[in-house]
Amino acid sequence: MAYTLSSTAGTVRFLPDVGTINREQERLASQVTSSPIEGGGDVNDHVINEPVRLTLRGVLIGGEAAKATLKKMRLALEPITYTGKTRANNLVFTNLDFTSDPDNKDGYALSATLQQVDIAAAQIVDVGALPLPARPVQNIGTQTTQRTGVTNTQYAEHVRSFNGNASAAPNNRVTPPSLTGMDHLQ
Repeated sequence: MAYTLSSTAGTVRFLPDVGTINREQERLASQVTSSPIEGGGDVNDHVINEPVRLTLRGVLIGGEAAKATLKKMRLALEPITYTGKTRANNLVFTNLDFTSDPDNKDGYALSATLQQVDIAAAQIVDVGALPLPARPVQNIGTQTTQRTGVTNTQYAEHVRSFNGNASAAPNNRVTPPSLTGMDHLQ
């Protein structure tokens, strides 16, 4: 089976003379709310699917050209298509590792993580054939407007009235016991 990574920046085919992919891991994860869901509520309102992640492990044999193409694909920031046991489109590299090893002196061990990107397209919606009528512009000359409402000074006086600062009466009034309605307790 030929494993292939391709984009507008190039294509790398993992063939027996170039290298191979020994491991594919496809990760499908979701985030679920930790808050309780009301009875009768839709569970789908509380689950968010994360983008698909694809992890590849493999070997490049004498792979300087393949390594350069993979780096170019990463830098191009263009969607990548992967074909192997799994097929996925609209991928971008989130991690790309090359490891030199004495067991493969002319090549590299490859570890790559790709994440699928949702690509949205804008749509044009026809809202009606007739344009809205325009109001004619009238020159009515220079006009003076009169401000209505509460001034800052009036508002400040109103606020002070709640703070006890607006009254000229003493702040330490004493109500005679006969007026409290509690004279029967004395």
